[in-house]
Amino acid sequence: MVESCLTETWLKVAHLDHVQLDNYFLACYFCRSSCIIGGGVGIYVRKGIEVTAMDFTNYECEKEFEVCLAVASVSMFEKTRVTATAATGIDNIFTSVSKEQYYASVHDTYLSDHRSINLRVQLKNNNINSHQWTVRRIFDASNKSNFEYYLSLETWDDVFHAPDVNSKFYAFTNILSYHFNNAFPLRRQLLQAGSKHWITREVKTSSQALQDLFVLQKSYPELKELYISAKKRHKDLTNNTKRSFYDNIQKSYPELKELYISAKKRHKDLTNNTKRSFYDNIINNAANKSSAMWKVVRWNTNNRKQFSNITLLENDELVTDTAKIVNNFNKFFQTAATNNHDGRNNVHASFYQG
Repeated sequence: MVESCLTETWLKVAHLDHVQLDNYFLACYFCRSSCIIGGGVGIYVRKGIEVTAMDFTNYECEKEFEVCLAVASVSMFEKTRVTATAATGIDNIFTSVSKEQYYASVHDTYLSDHRSINLRVQLKNNNINSHQWTVRRIFDASNKSNFEYYLSLETWDDVFHAPDVNSKFYAFTNILSYHFNNAFPLRRQLLQAGSKHWITREVKTSSQALQDLFVLQKSYPELKELYISAKKRHKDLTNNTKRSFYDNIQKSYPELKELYISAKKRHKDLTNNTKRSFYDNIINNAANKSSAMWKVVRWNTNNRKQFSNITLLENDELVTDTAKIVNNFNKFFQTAATNNHDGRNNVHASFYQG
């Protein structure tokens, strides 16, 4: 709980210092005068949260209008409406659920000038079975066809008859959202037993936002760059979350380190053997084994072609002149057979690439 609002405190100003709540401070209050019994209000706020007490001195009246108000600083929240001139947090969700039981995030849906708030609450219930459920939209061919059909029947009268641009925009987004939800309803699905335990609520939220953005960018090409950027962020988030999950497991159970090293070695051997067997099958079953061999070489060198000038080492002298190297090659191959037949080898040269 972030704040506690109390009524009928029956406190006087002199008593306030004697009433304390652990981890909370008194942000604002109203107390009746010493001659009138009862009444009084106060707001206690969790420590660490900046608030401003509003002044109602000119409006307060004992027994008639006893009020106090504390406004939290907007800077502690994410902005939900951002324009060229201002950024405000005017969209809020209030809950009494403890912070450990929920996850909240803000997303750009681009359906209006307000950002959407996603709140996921983990309810504690010992009677819930061990199965885990999720909700998702199915974007198959049938649902897409239904979506197109619903839009084809729409007259858009509310848009045409709206009095101003803002009203037209809201009418359009409401109609579009209505047909979208009808064509692609959220379906409750049971997660498989082999679910990936490293997936967090943040990853799920990012994935859902990415799916929605994917659908939108199909209709609005100008959102494609934004989708590509969001896709990269989601991939980075997924990789970092997975890495952190398994790192924490390894740190929590040091006795598993040797087992991890052994499993890592077996995995490496399995990968190499599988790759070797795959390449052997390609080469052995190919009609042109030489061509297949070079194909495997290209796969493993990422098709990188490297060229370098040939140099010749002759009688301990490095030859770099192209014409001289060609002549030496020509002379060598012209006389190689005769020299070998006579048991002589007068050419002492070695070739290497520099």
